[in-house]
Amino acid sequence: MIPSGQVAQCCRNTVRQALDLLRGEQLVERKAGVGTVVVCEKYPHGLDRLQGLAETLHEHGRVTNEVRTVGPVSAPGPVAHRLGLPDHTDVLCIERLRRLNGLPLSLDLSYLRHGRRPGRARRRRRHARRDGARRGPALAARLLDTAPQVRSAAVGALRELVEVLPAEAELRAGPRTALGVADPVVRGAALDVLRALRLGDAAVYAAALADTDIDVRIHAVRGLVSVDAAVDLAAATADQDREVRVAVARGLAAVRDPAAAPLDPLLDDPDALVRAAALTALTATGCPPGYTERAVAALGDPAWRVRAGAATALRTAAPGPAVPALAKASADVNADVRKAAVLSLLAHLADPDARTALAAATGDTDTDVRAHASRAAS
Repeated sequence: MIPSGQVAQCCRNTVRQALDLLRGEQLVERKAGVGTVVVCEKYPHGLDRLQGLAETLHEHGRVTNEVRTVGPVSAPGPVAHRLGLPDHTDVLCIERLRRLNGLPLSLDLSYLRHGRRPGRARRRRRHARRDGARRGPALAARLLDTAPQVRSAAVGALRELVEVLPAEAELRAGPRTALGVADPVVRGAALDVLRALRLGDAAVYAAALADTDIDVRIHAVRGLVSVDAAVDLAAATADQDREVRVAVARGLAAVRDPAAAPLDPLLDDPDALVRAAALTALTATGCPPGYTERAVAALGDPAWRVRAGAATALRTAAPGPAVPALAKASADVNADVRKAAVLSLLAHLADPDARTALAAATGDTDTDVRAHASRAAS
């Protein structure tokens, strides 16, 4: 809706002209039945497993969290219903601002139980939630509780409150002991806490790579990334589950001083998702000769995710072999592949053939592709 002239300090015609200019630069677009909306970059991700925001958007940049407020509030009706509480019961509210590469991405509100509940196990569960804001070690100790509901409450509280827990040495013992319990959810949460608070080391995470549970092994991979243990990460490229191998590929790109060689087994992996992740990782490691040829060849892969990963990899390759391959990929039948090709061509703007391909892409049928291609003219 166009704001009134009094609010915008200008007349409606001026606002319309401004919107026309923004549409010309493909920064906004009109949608039938909706109005004029900002053209935002989309961040595609799979729905085959539940991941945290940082893991989901890892290949798009760095996700940071800012805890804005922590404290008791009166629960809104829907929140009270989901938590099984009467309306207006006091709950603990955590407000976090999530950023991607420094730009605001989302404002998240999390609610935890904060009131008294009858029953022995329920009282312990209530303490597990409340202790997150007060005594981290006491909360971590509840990971070892014999009652499953108490362990579950402790896991949930730890994951929600880890950003406000002090990284004190006393908190290290509980999660490390919890790595030996039978409950895989607890073992995963213990690794998460150790990683988030920088209380773990490469030996702890490397040992967890042998865990029987796939999610625990993925948490172990993230832990190894946090301590830049590239050698231990490379040992996990042979894991039996593709989800772990995908996490390893992304992890090898995220460590300090990443190298292309450890990605070799993953680039030849029989699973397309693993190959795609390994190719995308070449953006961080660099795509030297030899790897450039592999990326160019992968642009002919029948799996679109592999082609998109290959186009992304060529962003850091030499322009000679990369630009012609990317120009061809910018006409791929899949919009995500074309988008990846256009983004990589932007890194080769000094090459006239790259500019020609980008000019052609400004007429693409996909909004994102057109928007990125138009950046070459700005």
